[in-house]
Amino acid sequence: MHLCVASHKLLRQFKEGVKGERLSCHTFNANRMRIFLHGMAYNLMLSLRDRALKETTLEKATLLTIRERILLTAVSVKVLKTKVVIEYPKYHPMHEELSHALRFYRRAA
Repeated sequence: MHLCVASHKLLRQFKEGVKGERLSCHTFNANRMRIFLHGMAYNLMLSLRDRALKETTLEKATLLTIRERILLTAVSVKVLKTKVVIEYPKYHPMHEELSHALRFYRRAA
């Protein structure tokens, strides 16, 4: 793939996947912090896709697809003394992909 085409593809994923083009804050420093946080979210999602979702149906998915199918799902959040527990629905359509990602991160820990 040509370098220019690859760059535009990555920029489009940054804009669509993590809403990286939004600069609605009133000060330069606030917008700079916002871009920094969006950049970190972008890197985390790339890492999730490239490492934890490897060998799943989402292995080649765009960041927008991953966000819509996994991250924008209603979850139950329980705050305990020593940890925060996030529970996905029992019959989540991406159950296999989530299980695969969790196994990856458990092995890495």
